[in-house]
Amino acid sequence: MTDLYPTQIKTAYQTSVQRTQMREYDFSTGLVTRMTDTDNSVSSLTVYDVFGGPTLVKAAENKDEETHTSTEYSEVNRRVIVRSDLTAKDDGKLVSIQHYDQLGRIRLARQLEDATNPNDAYDENEGHQGADALHSLWLELLFPDLQSVIAPRSVAQPAVK
Repeated sequence: MTDLYPTQIKTAYQTSVQRTQMREYDFSTGLVTRMTDTDNSVSSLTVYDVFGGPTLVKAAENKDEETHTSTEYSEVNRRVIVRSDLTAKDDGKLVSIQHYDQLGRIRLARQLEDATNPNDAYDENEGHQGADALHSLWLELLFPDLQSVIAPRSVAQPAVK
């Protein structure tokens, strides 16, 4: 079977700024595995996991400027870690982590400033300056005694009855 998915896409067709892009697909999923800008001979390759999530993207594949972006999904920990190259291929120095709640909403987003320690991506206390104000307020309202256990205050607080 052929012509199931568009393999050649022309934008701004028959104008002076027309661009042509070639696409390759995984036939069984319909996911784009390679996109090539034919005007500049630049390709991007995408590798997917069994659920259709991108796990590796190679931009400017086989060029000096090639960069990689890898994505690690953890359903158990409700976390997604994305590592991108900063200065060299496969250096993975740009790291961002998103933590999700039970409903799939982002509850914490972090970006590591120094990705030299690979374990920092798994430590929820790295890459942010503590809980946001709303989260702290909710904890204090829901569990007033919890704050004194977690982070004792230096100033005495009156007892809440």
